[in-house]
Amino acid sequence: MTDAEGRPWAYQPVDARDVAHGAICALEHPGAVGEAFNIACAEPIPYPLAAQVLAEATGEDLLEWQAPVRWLYDLDVTKARAWIGYRPRWGIREMIADAAAVQRGESDGMT
Repeated sequence: MTDAEGRPWAYQPVDARDVAHGAICALEHPGAVGEAFNIACAEPIPYPLAAQVLAEATGEDLLEWQAPVRWLYDLDVTKARAWIGYRPRWGIREMIADAAAVQRGESDGMT
């Protein structure tokens, strides 16, 4: 997924395990009371990269698509890192690999 100029769309997902980590960090830091924090992976994931990783994991063909506009979903996790010690651990490759392992009946390394 790219725009008319070839720039990739991007999205900043979050692994459920990082969500749990962020919640624990906030609960353990008294300064977090009443504050809001963005919890997400370290940086936006370009759609072409996510599609490539998914295609490799599933054996499906890669589909390319171009839109007239660009969409970029970018969350700044700086405050969560600085205030509560949040450290996102899982990127797109780990999320997909672990999801595929669970789908095959294997452990995701956490269970």
